[in-house]
Amino acid sequence: MHFQFVTYRWGKDLFGGAELHHRRLAQELLDAGHKVSVLTTTGHGFRQFCHWGAIWDSFETAIGDDEGISVHRYPIKPSMKWQLAWDAKRLQQHVEEIDQHPVDEFYMLMREAAGTTPGLHLINGFHYPELQGENAVRWSMPNSRFLVTGFDKLQGTFTVKGHAPKPNHLRLYVGEAEVGDQKVEPGHFEFSVQVNGACADILRLSHDSHWRPLADFRTLGAQIHEATFTPDAGGELRADLWNDHRSLGRRRPREWQDWLLRRSDQLLGWGRKIDRLRGPRSYRLRVAVEESKADMVIHCNMPWATTSRVREGDLAMPLWHIEDEYYYWPHWIRALKRARFVLANTPYTAEDFFPRLGIKAHFVGPPIWQPEALPTREDIEPFTRKHGLEADKVTVLTVSRKSAEKRYDAIAASVARLHEAGVAVQFIGVGPEVDQRPFSYPGCKWIGPLRDDELQCAYAACDVFCLMSESESFGMVIPEAWHHGKPVVVNSLCGPAASLVRDGETGLLAEPGPDLDSALRRLVENEQERHRMGEAGKTEASSKYVRGSAAKRLLAALEGTKSIEG
Repeated sequence: MHFQFVTYRWGKDLFGGAELHHRRLAQELLDAGHKVSVLTTTGHGFRQFCHWGAIWDSFETAIGDDEGISVHRYPIKPSMKWQLAWDAKRLQQHVEEIDQHPVDEFYMLMREAAGTTPGLHLINGFHYPELQGENAVRWSMPNSRFLVTGFDKLQGTFTVKGHAPKPNHLRLYVGEAEVGDQKVEPGHFEFSVQVNGACADILRLSHDSHWRPLADFRTLGAQIHEATFTPDAGGELRADLWNDHRSLGRRRPREWQDWLLRRSDQLLGWGRKIDRLRGPRSYRLRVAVEESKADMVIHCNMPWATTSRVREGDLAMPLWHIEDEYYYWPHWIRALKRARFVLANTPYTAEDFFPRLGIKAHFVGPPIWQPEALPTREDIEPFTRKHGLEADKVTVLTVSRKSAEKRYDAIAASVARLHEAGVAVQFIGVGPEVDQRPFSYPGCKWIGPLRDDELQCAYAACDVFCLMSESESFGMVIPEAWHHGKPVVVNSLCGPAASLVRDGETGLLAEPGPDLDSALRRLVENEQERHRMGEAGKTEASSKYVRGSAAKRLLAALEGTKSIEG
């Protein structure tokens, strides 16, 4: 059978889990005796263009060979910056309008997710956090909302501190009632309002004036440095500016996904713009896909313009992060519905997620290959010395980008609390720096990206592997840790990653916070438990996640049988 992969870029020198996923599955199909070819663009690297878009660098146009796989590269249509800017500006304004005026079910979801513990939460109407010094700041939109939980009636003082780029008039509303206002001059400001016995729990901060920087496209009200609510009964609630409604929503995964799906209805008609912004666009690639005579065409990855090229009867491999609002675009969902089926990364997405969208799916999973050779003690000792790991402490490891949705901070905070309680534990984080957020937790280090041989040493040197990511299409690092015989602790709220773990057998499931503290303490203080779960995980990885397993599951799905293990 001739399998033909369609993807936005291809190359063994490209960094990224998706790119590795595509190449390994192609190599497994080649190992199984099938012909494999690739239709792709000349795209190589890309540079971010505002929040939405990318500008692409290119290879030379060429037909090449990648270890027996024929690769056809087609030229990219150059992007005109003025058009990208125009599309980005219009799309940004549309999305801001959606985010500032959500429906009532959004607020119901926020209340359920926040619970009844006293707290002050950012919800809608804020742009992504930015680093200023060692702290997060947020730009507000013209209307920004806070949720106060834990009170039948609000009785206290609400305070916002920040910076106004131009003269402004701030107003605070509780429900629909205005409860305070203040004119501010350019520069730093403090806006405090006494709230007296209000029954509503949503506070809306409104700005009379806003601006859009020419190179930014966002609508900006004021830069928020601090937000607090001080109840008259005592205490102070401080908003966490690193997190907002996205983190709250992910505490209720099913409801959050349903809300994102309904939100996507408001993006109808914007598909061509997001494809133009994301790219890479190639007319010749589109023609090659339309004229393909391969037995089976597999369209790879989201969220890139090539996603929308799926034909009736083709396969699709979307690698969808189901908790991420960025993936919910109606034209991509329609494209996936045209597919014969999608290659789902986990049984959870195959059985629970895609069918709810009307998309046919089979669990194939990522092609994870066991290490050719595990590091020896002689390999590990230089690694532990280099990074200052103490032999008498249990080592917790995570491998991820250092970015907010990966919740590396939750792991570090839990380890720091255990460390300060006298538990012999230490934490190392491995992965590229993204958010630039300061990392200062007792007993914790972030050591940055590693070469593959060093990464294998990190897995071998740790005692417990932990992944608290809120957004994953799979979580390849979980079976990678299992191959080294390590127990895992995984975020129970991240459906795809959590579905890989048999709780109490191959690892533990836990939510960030006290639940994670307990899970880590259980494994840190019980070597026998670590060994038992690590060995069970190793058996799991050896049966499901070795070279050839993903191709076997795909071929079984094409033959109309149930997906097989191994």
